[in-house]
Amino acid sequence: ARIRHNIDELNALCGEGGKQVVSRGVNAKFEDKETIPIVFFANGLCVNGGFFRPYDWQLTQAFIRDLADGYIPYEFKEKYPDGVLLRVVDKSDRPHVPDTKGAPTRRTSEKPSFQSDFSSILDDDPGVLDSEKLRERLLEKVIRRGRLINVRE
Repeated sequence: ARIRHNIDELNALCGEGGKQVVSRGVNAKFEDKETIPIVFFANGLCVNGGFFRPYDWQLTQAFIRDLADGYIPYEFKEKYPDGVLLRVVDKSDRPHVPDTKGAPTRRTSEKPSFQSDFSSILDDDPGVLDSEKLRERLLEKVIRRGRLINVRE
């Protein structure tokens, strides 16, 4: 109830139901303001049609903490510096179940779908990487501000 109340207040501050001017080249027109849906499940949430985020993930906890404290979530700060409208979709009476219709079949040795996007940073047993494993996964060198930097040192 507190999060829903805070989202309603944030939406009022962002001009809920209003229009915005959208420019495309020399043309401009009024359009509805962008609204980001947040689907709350019993076991986690989905933001803007993205991946499922279990409640025990730090990313999800930070997102919820921002809403509970009355702030637009930090992850929207760069893209929406003036705020964005949020729409609550309450499915908290049931857990999120991954959609397997039409999904390619996986061998049992493969990682579950929610981890496959992170396969480059997760081991078979997701957990904290020790510094040596992390160093091995970093690029050897990068260019920053015109300078070549050895990342692994």
